[in-house]
Amino acid sequence: MRRWVLVPLVASGLAVVINLITDKITMPGGWWLWVVFGLLLSAAVLLEFTGRPRAAGSLQDATADLAARVERDWSAEAVRREITRPDPVLVSWSSTGRPAAGREAVMGEGSWQQFPLRGSTDSLNADILAAFRCLRHGQLMVLGGPGAGKSGFALLLTLALIRSRKGSAPVPVLLAISEWDPAESVADFVTGRVAAEYGNALGAHGEPRAIAARLMEHGLILPVLDGLDEVHRGTTEAALRALEIYASARRPVVVTCRGREYEQAALRSETVLAGAAVVELERVGVESVIAFLSYPELARPRWETVFTHLRGHPHGPLANALSTPLMVSLARATYQDPATDPAGLLEISDESAVRAQLMSSYLDGVYGRRPRRWLGTLASLLEAMDSRQLQFGVLAYAPLRLTARWTYVRMTAVMQIVAGSAAAALSAVAGLNPWAAFVTGAAAVYAVQRRGLWPLAALELPGGFWLRHPRAPGFLTRWVAGIAGCALAVGWITGQWVTALLAAPPSGAVMATVLTLPVVVRIDRIWGTNAQPAFLSLRYVLALPITAGAPICLLHAGAATMTGSSPMAAGITAATVYGGTIAVGGAGWYWFWFRATHAWYALRGRLPWFLRAFLADAGRRGVLRRTGPAYEFRHAVLQDHLADVSR
Repeated sequence: MRRWVLVPLVASGLAVVINLITDKITMPGGWWLWVVFGLLLSAAVLLEFTGRPRAAGSLQDATADLAARVERDWSAEAVRREITRPDPVLVSWSSTGRPAAGREAVMGEGSWQQFPLRGSTDSLNADILAAFRCLRHGQLMVLGGPGAGKSGFALLLTLALIRSRKGSAPVPVLLAISEWDPAESVADFVTGRVAAEYGNALGAHGEPRAIAARLMEHGLILPVLDGLDEVHRGTTEAALRALEIYASARRPVVVTCRGREYEQAALRSETVLAGAAVVELERVGVESVIAFLSYPELARPRWETVFTHLRGHPHGPLANALSTPLMVSLARATYQDPATDPAGLLEISDESAVRAQLMSSYLDGVYGRRPRRWLGTLASLLEAMDSRQLQFGVLAYAPLRLTARWTYVRMTAVMQIVAGSAAAALSAVAGLNPWAAFVTGAAAVYAVQRRGLWPLAALELPGGFWLRHPRAPGFLTRWVAGIAGCALAVGWITGQWVTALLAAPPSGAVMATVLTLPVVVRIDRIWGTNAQPAFLSLRYVLALPITAGAPICLLHAGAATMTGSSPMAAGITAATVYGGTIAVGGAGWYWFWFRATHAWYALRGRLPWFLRAFLADAGRRGVLRRTGPAYEFRHAVLQDHLADVSR
């Protein structure tokens, strides 16, 4: 239907243009400017219509593709974390005495191993799967201490469910929830994260978020939410209430949380998931530790002294330190080199010292001194932002809380000098007023970084910054002020006041069109990646002013021709002023701030110059792990350790 509507529109436009060119139609000179603007706007609409998304595919196909992608990604992650290589650390679990729903609500009339639930991890995940299948509503809360294996349990359950999935059963999707704001509903959060993390798999069937929303609506996604205790400080109770609202609709869900934090949140909020079973992971037994550290068999002789000590002191400092899957896996990774001797652990008499030694030795084995310092810097930045997830967009604003205000002012001044100098140089080449151009460039930087004139997205950033959208409070006022400022700047630099004021309204409309049309969103999707959002891409920063600058140049050149002024001076100056304002306000300020911050840390040796490559390498080495578009440290305990030692 849309295609047929375009036919008469395009035909009419061509007829008008041809008649204007051949002088069959005459019109007052002042109308030429608006004709050009109308043609440009029509072209923008044409782009929007011709670039419409594909029709949505079947939910069955989308579900199958999502399941295949989830299994592939998490199978590889399980091997990388050594959770399934060769077998998981044997961790027992059972129903807990902490606040939980009643037996009948959880199990119905059935039971599993004479309730309470009990089992252990294994290579086939048989106990986990059997227990979950018998739950009345498919709701499970998994508790445990730091490093107890909650994330590993969730990963194993995800793989077990997806490998045994049949028919229209929901696809388990494991998601870290440390960055979840409980003001957002669970369904909306899961929808957004699934679309972000598995957009490539869902994109073949339509717009990823729309497909994810349909899957959620039809009950085809089983959220496995890891890290309730890691949501932002002070929001755990609100998060638990939001989960209770979601679960009360009898929708399946799995949640992991530290035991003490869960109990405190449940008691303070007087909330539990009414249909969920609650199980708690137990400490790793001595024999399970020995079995795990005995792989490969050739390494066993080096561990015999340690094994003998563990059997003789099952509750000693070393046994207590090795009572979690995290520490056991770190021990094997630390002493996998045949030249190392794990017997040195027997000389440490303090449990916390054993843990610190294992983490330090593990990091020494993976990286040298400088990379360890880089990791420490990243851990400190995350700690300062009260965050567990490391994203490029968030990293760009970390120094706002870590450095004095004079640093922020100094960096702003640097960008003012750069922008002013560039504008002055262009004006000098064109034979215009360079001082006026310099002042204009510097003033634009100051105004934009203070108020945020131009919209990109509704994204809140640390340090009180917003990437504002058109419906943000005060947007219209800032937009009008920005257009007026650009018009005055063009008039001041060129002396063509009438031209500048005449072309200002359509130029402002062009700017708004370029920044708000979905074609810009498509640029963002093309140039943005899971590791780096588009607004930190130099190509995206340059695309905005170029897209708007070309038509604005034509508009001002046409206006100058009508007023008998120099069209070249007016066009080039207008493109520079308007385009530069968009570049700085739309994305350039954030791009500059990120690059300057990165350079500041790199010059001091606290971050590598090739940051993205370093993060990817740390992920391959198992120090970091990918959670959708972000990285996390392998475990919160490891992040806290690095933050402590880097102070």
